[in-house]
Amino acid sequence: MKKFFAIILAALLLLTFASCKKIEEEGETNENVLENESEIYEDADSGDVFTYAVNEIGTYEILDFTSKNNEPHKVEIPDEIDNIEVSGIAADAFKVKNYISEVVIPESVVYIGDYAFYGCNYLTKVVMADSVKEIGIGAFDSCIALASVNISANIKVVSEFAFRNCTALASLTIPASVEEIQAGAFRDCETLKELTIPETVKVIGDCAFYGCTALEKATLPAEIESCGRFVFTASKEGFKIVGEAGSWAETYATENGHVFEAVVVETVETTAETTGETTA
Repeated sequence: MKKFFAIILAALLLLTFASCKKIEEEGETNENVLENESEIYEDADSGDVFTYAVNEIGTYEILDFTSKNNEPHKVEIPDEIDNIEVSGIAADAFKVKNYISEVVIPESVVYIGDYAFYGCNYLTKVVMADSVKEIGIGAFDSCIALASVNISANIKVVSEFAFRNCTALASLTIPASVEEIQAGAFRDCETLKELTIPETVKVIGDCAFYGCTALEKATLPAEIESCGRFVFTASKEGFKIVGEAGSWAETYATENGHVFEAVVVETVETTAETTGETTA
């Protein structure tokens, strides 16, 4: 009987070892496949090196970036590699790369991943094509030298912390395509002086512009569907909200202790050709 149990135990041990060996080999195979999925593209003129791979839509996305030029310089993301479009910039792809002073995002790119350019301390300018439809969470967070950015005219949502702590960003244009500004999107942009939120925006998240201590004037839409808490720094001296009298903008200013300035809504007079009467 003891001999029988010993044989059974030995067989079980062999099966366990074989199973573990198979899992280990599969793990090694998968790792090799992942390593082989990414490739390198080098711009011979600039010395910039882009790591890329096929994304979910069958085109390429940039995964990582290095450069033989260690001085801050202009980086132009390729619009295609080997005749295949570069449609995306992956999460963290350019994170904390301190040799970028300007980045040009081409017409082929449709998305920018989370924290893609986080902490690029020498990045001063972003040229973004209107093809971009998605800017990820914290995409340009803590780019402390960023002074100029044109947000794509096809962006509907400015994600959480997308431009947080961009302390050199003194001016900003939010395109009329934007419908939602999420929490902390422009928080702590300390040099931002003036702001116009277009009428298309219906949702503003918590602390969206909190800590923008140089902000003197914010023009707000007449109607908002949802507005978070502490959108602007409370009771900042000299700060005023501008909007239509009797609108949501005035209500928001009053409820949050901000100075409100009503804009004059102009009416266009038209002349009836047939009657000669003037109508407003």
